[in-house]
Parts: sequence; C-alpha cells; structure tokens
Amino acid sequence: MHKACFVVLYTLILGMLSCTTKDGITISSEVGTGSILVSSSVNNARIFLDYRDTGKNTPVILNDVPEGSHVIHLFLGGYRTDQDSIRVTVTEGEESDASFTLNETPAVGDLKVTTTPPGALVRLDRLPFGRTPLTISGILEGDHQVEVLKGGYKGVVRIIKINTNQIVDLQPALNLKPQLTLVEHFSNTDCAPCPEADVIIEEVLTERGADSTTVISYHPDFPGPSDPFFLAAESENLYRHRYYNSRPLPYVNVDGIIEMAGTFDLRNRFVNALTQRSGLTPVATLDFINVEETVQPANEISGQVEVRVIGDLPSDNIWLRIALIEHEISFPTAPGTNGQTHFFDVMRALQPFTAAPNPKDSEFGYQVNLANGESALFDFLFEFQGEWVANEMQVVAFLQDENSKEVLQSIWTLQN
Repeated sequence: MHKACFVVLYTLILGMLSCTTKDGITISSEVGTGSILVSSSVNNARIFLDYRDTGKNTPVILNDVPEGSHVIHLFLGGYRTDQDSIRVTVTEGEESDASFTLNETPAVGDLKVTTTPPGALVRLDRLPFGRTPLTISGILEGDHQVEVLKGGYKGVVRIIKINTNQIVDLQPALNLKPQLTLVEHFSNTDCAPCPEADVIIEEVLTERGADSTTVISYHPDFPGPSDPFFLAAESENLYRHRYYNSRPLPYVNVDGIIEMAGTFDLRNRFVNALTQRSGLTPVATLDFINVEETVQPANEISGQVEVRVIGDLPSDNIWLRIALIEHEISFPTAPGTNGQTHFFDVMRALQPFTAAPNPKDSEFGYQVNLANGESALFDFLFEFQGEWVANEMQVVAFLQDENSKEVLQSIWTLQN
C-alpha cells in the first residue's frame, strides 16, 4: 500500500481545528483517547456508539474512544432498556461507564427487509443493523423509523408499526439516481488567480448541494513547489495533474471530459458544464460498505467500495480510484503568496498505488473487470496524519474510463 510522505502544515493551527458532530464529538487525531465500560443487566446486548455499530456485545470495554461526548445505545431482541441511550464523557487515559438495565418483554415483533438489488443498509431508529436481505427480531411494539440506503439509489424512509408476535415485511422500491458529477479542480498557494477560481467553484457547488456532485481539489507543484498541500501528497497531486496533460492553473475538469482554465466567465462555464452532465443514467453504481455504519478507529478510515455494473461499460479499460479529502481547511495566515487562507475538499491521499520503474508510469487505482450485472468489492484504508481534523475527512470514489477519461460514476461519504 502506498503511503505518501506528508509534512506538517502549520503547527499553529493544530490547537485551533476541532469540530463537533450532532451526537458526539469527533476530534483531531492529535486529541487523546479513553475507554468506556459498557454493561447491561442481561449480557450479549448489541452496542452502538454514536449511531454506529461497534461489532461488540455487552459486557465489554470500548478502547481508543476519542475524548469528548459520546452516546451509547443497546439492542437485545425481546428486551426493553431502562433508558433509550446514555451520554458519556470520555477523558483521555480514563475509563468511563455506561450501565443499562434490561427488562424482558413479550410485546415485541420482527422486521424483514428485502430489496432489489440486495445489499442496502437498514437503519432502525437511526441505528445501522445490517444489509438486505435482513431480519431484525424482538423489536419493541410501537412506531419505528426505518431507513433503507444504498449508494446510487434514492434512500427510502418509512414509519412502521410493530405489533406483538407479528412480522413487518418491508420490500421498498430502490429507484436509481442520476449519475453523480465529479469536479476536479487544480490550484496552488502561489497561483495568483486561483483564489478567485476557488471561490467561484465553492459558491456554485454550495448552491447545488452535496447530492449531485462530488469534489476533489488537487495542488500540483506549479507555480509554487512549496505549496504545503503539494508537499503533503506529491505523487498523487502530480499524477492527477499529468493525467490531464498538466494544464495551466487554475484548471477545472468536470467528469474527466469538460475542461476549463482561467477565471474569465468561469461561473457561467462551470454552471453550463454541470448542467450538461446532470441527469445522466449511470452504467454503474458505487456504494461504501462498512464505512459510516461501523465505528472507525480514531486515526483511520477503512472499508470497501462496491462496484455494481448495471449497463454496458464503454470499454474494457475501466478504473476505480479512491481518494481521501479534507473538506475544509483554514489557516490563520496564508501559506503561499496569493493570500488564500481557506481551502476546501483538498486531496490528502489516493489509493491504491501501483509503482512502475518509471515513476511517471505509476498508477493509482483498481482496474475493474466486470460485465453487466456483476459486482465486486474493493478495499481501502487511509491512516490519518497528525495535522488532519478527523471529522473533516471524507472519502471519494470514482469510476473512470481510461480510453476517453470520462468519469462514469462517483460517490462520497459527505452525502450520508
């Protein structure tokens, strides 16, 4: 596995960059960790941490939990907890406690969920229970919210009523979504017109929202080879810049085939390009597996990308690339000569890496050899560097035809 050589950007900002999520604090990898002892009066209850599956049952000690506020839920079929959840504050190096009382109850029923295609994630009352086809037994009677989610398809949300000793058989229709548009833009901290271009791009993308486009920002070595984002991932930045024939900056590429350089009338050109690529029927779908539904270690993001071919691919030279981006980065002072202090969707790493004798021939990505109706899983693991802010890190995956450079599908965790 390729690991790029990273440099510390500016130690001054390390203490400034920390953010919170709605249901628990997600913090920089520089912040310490503690542990939580989770127990229940009846053993073997399933444990969820911050609405993610821990893969563990009570009693157990959850180690390496980032310090801050976290919420614990339990589930054991046929039992009612004395409280819906427990909020726990984790202190570095210390062990916190979350203890539940479980009471057996006969007032339960079951839920069965099947989908076409299979493999959709099922969330019950916001807790991820697994992928279809799925049966959840011993759910308390009453109203519950069910979410059915799969990459490339419109999510389904239903309110169901569980009755005692009955099965709710849910078979929601999964409707295909239009292909997501990938925007790749190239900048540099010493490029004078780049801040103007970045502002235009960010404004347009914010107006469109995260449900129709995915975004990656690269920083090649021109005009300033001391750009800290370039130095942090030299091979990856140079690879993608060379892939598009080392165009002058600022440079924007939409779905690999619509190119824009400079800032003249950039907003109109960019909007027109996005409009041109919107509403396309995809030939493949992408889905993240075991990424956001499972608890991740404090210093990494790992999982799989499912590629499912649902049409005729344009060639037999299709590649999947997986990128780690940092969604927002702000400096107290500009790191380069162009005065820019705010950056967005900055590429931090690409996977996987295949080295070649000539470094310029090295490749990032998996070659995908699938026919219509076939699917496959591709692994990834990104280890965080000290200056990264954990809850700003997002994964982007995209499928690209090497013959035409057209991007056939993309996905990012920011949507979920």
